[in-house]
Amino acid sequence: MNPLCALQFLTTVRLWRTPCSLTQVAESQGFFAPVGLLLGLLLVGFDRALSKALPIEAVAVVLIVALVLITGGLHLEGLADACDGLFGGHTRDERLAIMRDPRVGVYGVLGLVAVLGLKWAGLQSLTSTVRVEALLLAPVLSRWSMVVAIAAFPYARTEGLGRDFHAKAWPWGVALSGATVLAVAGALLGFGGLVVVGAATGVALALGAYGVGKLGGLTGDTYGGVLETVEALSLLAVGAAAQRGWLGALLLG
Repeated sequence: MNPLCALQFLTTVRLWRTPCSLTQVAESQGFFAPVGLLLGLLLVGFDRALSKALPIEAVAVVLIVALVLITGGLHLEGLADACDGLFGGHTRDERLAIMRDPRVGVYGVLGLVAVLGLKWAGLQSLTSTVRVEALLLAPVLSRWSMVVAIAAFPYARTEGLGRDFHAKAWPWGVALSGATVLAVAGALLGFGGLVVVGAATGVALALGAYGVGKLGGLTGDTYGGVLETVEALSLLAVGAAAQRGWLGALLLG
């Protein structure tokens, strides 16, 4: 397992010219959640700097754009393709064919607008008491959720990017990524961090089960869709819970 392969795959950072092979990237899944933590640290740094000069609405937009640039928009592309296929096709074969079409359809655009809008709303709703925690945790939860989806459900195609990922997810990918997300959530939110991890895992499993029902398995596009959806819902849920006082001693104690 090479953590630099995970960094190269999940971000636009290139520490060397030779790309990692698909097998090397698949074997690095255990480091997906740690890469998420690195992204969270970058978001916190950007947030601290931007908040000194910009209103919170503008900060939210810039943070979203920064995250897209750092990750190369890889998972947003998967989200759009997954929405087009899952909602635009009538049969399994039609859905898989649509997801391979490089053009973005109406459902793809709607999916992108919805998820980016939820992220913007979530970032705006974060109070000072949980803002750092949410910015750190959301990228970790979302990358963990992708590992969960990869490991828990079969791959839908006979060939493609996800086959090696599914084969290499167990046991080290799930174990190391899971240990990371539990440690980070526990350190940031105490015992209540387990609640947050459980909720994010549940969402990932529910989205994966929906994809399996439509496709007979998951694809690389649906993995990206799971990641982006969980990231948006994590920000929104923490912000909403904090504003209504639901976090309380359970999440902050």
